[in-house]
Amino acid sequence: MNYELSNDMNINAQLRYEGERDDKDFSNFIVQRVQLPAFTLLIFPLRNKIFSYLMLTGRIENLFDKKYEEVLYYGTLRRSFYAGINLNL
Repeated sequence: MNYELSNDMNINAQLRYEGERDDKDFSNFIVQRVQLPAFTLLIFPLRNKIFSYLMLTGRIENLFDKKYEEVLYYGTLRRSFYAGINLNL
C-alpha cells in the first residue's frame, strides 16, 4: 500500500510473508533436515521532502517484533528503526 499524504510526503506499508521452508542443521556430526516455520513481517517506509534538495527518509521493520529465522541459528533483528537524509546538490 502506498499513501501520498501530499506532494512532499509519502508513507508506505509492506507485508512480507515467508512460508515454511527446508534447511539443514549442521550443529552436530549428523546433518539433519529441518523445517523453518513461516513468518510475516510488517514494514513501514516513509519519506518527507523538506526542500527541493533535501529529503528525510525513515523505515520501521518488523513492526510487531516477531522473532524469526531466515536461516537456522542465524539471528535476525527484532523491531528496527532506520533514518536517513538524501541531499541533492
